[in-house]
Amino acid sequence: MRNYTVKHIFLLQLLIFLPIMSARTLHNLLYLVQDHVLHSHQFKELSPVGFYDFVRTSNGVWSKTVHSIVEDFRKDGLLPRKGFTLTPKGREVYYHVGSILNRQEFAERCLDAALRFSDDPAKANAEIKNHLTYRRTKIGENMMKGLPTH
Repeated sequence: MRNYTVKHIFLLQLLIFLPIMSARTLHNLLYLVQDHVLHSHQFKELSPVGFYDFVRTSNGVWSKTVHSIVEDFRKDGLLPRKGFTLTPKGREVYYHVGSILNRQEFAERCLDAALRFSDDPAKANAEIKNHLTYRRTKIGENMMKGLPTH
């Protein structure tokens, strides 16, 4: 089994709790949730759990890191070749390692914010179009450019 980072575990957690149906929805939702948490809770430094490489696309945002982790999950059998519903192996891995995120304030706040999309995660696809940073950023530019680096 691959060595999973806290980013991997955080993504597993979102996939356990939310019925994500597409890569577009996953990327848009993660960006919106993270942006909300970073700006509303005044974190002094960037969390190792976060994803900071989102770029604007014509349909929303995209992260190379998120894409890479999803591919890791598919290679390891935690996600099927198509779709975003964890396999039994994926759920088992999460149940074994998910507690690592306990007391990770950033991850907890992101999950709380993500749960507002629990009835329809695809709402993130519409919401991203009205997001101020999205509207001000050109296609291909980094959406997280105003954040400090760690």
